[in-house]
Amino acid sequence: MHLYLITRGCKHEVDRFINDLQASYWPYKRFGQNLVFQMGVRPIQLWELAFPEPELHNVLKTIFPAGLPDMSKESLGRKLKMGVMKKLLCDTPLPEKIDAAAQPRAMYNNDFIAKYPIGLKKDNFLEDGTEEI
Repeated sequence: MHLYLITRGCKHEVDRFINDLQASYWPYKRFGQNLVFQMGVRPIQLWELAFPEPELHNVLKTIFPAGLPDMSKESLGRKLKMGVMKKLLCDTPLPEKIDAAAQPRAMYNNDFIAKYPIGLKKDNFLEDGTEEI
């Protein structure tokens, strides 16, 4: 059985929740033997990244150093799932390309991770022009 859920909270609290799940063992019967099964926790993670709007292209370049992925090459199923996520979470599409002048931050573990951008949600601004991040 597989249960899918989305978590949201402070990273260290979510990590603690995941660690507790990974430390749980459940009765498991296989070939007539009574065994225990360690909870398999396999991340499929949805992240909300909050940052000042003027830094959009710098953030994108940091996360996608080679440029935004070409989602047209993805499977129909993945495109449909991403479309649903966009409708639920986002009010603004991603830019077509990352600005060539963008200044990325150093990322040390940016390889070997599949990253699929969904879209953007703009913040409200106060009368004085302050962004409500």
